[in-house]
Amino acid sequence: MSRTVSVERAFEASPEAVYGAYWGLENWPRALSNIVDAGADYDDGVHQCFTMVVDKDGARETVRGVRIGVPFAKVELCQFVPPPGFRVMRGEWRFAPSGTGTQVVAERVYETSDPAGGDAAGALLKSLLEKNLVAFDRLLSGGAA
Repeated sequence: MSRTVSVERAFEASPEAVYGAYWGLENWPRALSNIVDAGADYDDGVHQCFTMVVDKDGARETVRGVRIGVPFAKVELCQFVPPPGFRVMRGEWRFAPSGTGTQVVAERVYETSDPAGGDAAGALLKSLLEKNLVAFDRLLSGGAA
């Protein structure tokens, strides 16, 4: 059974700047210290096949997936190989103008390998998404991630 977690945060940057920060894979290691490397195997400006190497407590995990960008509005994500413990991982970041900035919503739809672990996995994903939004907000505002 699929579950969904969602978090949101107001950024002071424009939707164009926020979208660009998320779309540009070179920003991921700059924003998040646990991202060792990130790059696109294919990127036509709308479709992006990507690979990221993530450091998880000294162990490296390679994440592969596809992202679809709707410029300045959203970035959709599907991971071909879900993280350990998950059967499905997909989601999106949505960017909406709000005053002089942008309201960002990060959402993940997931299924766990063990259905009994769904609540704990959702809490973990929610925490990670909150950290993601804070890190990119800091990156865009020129602060330390």
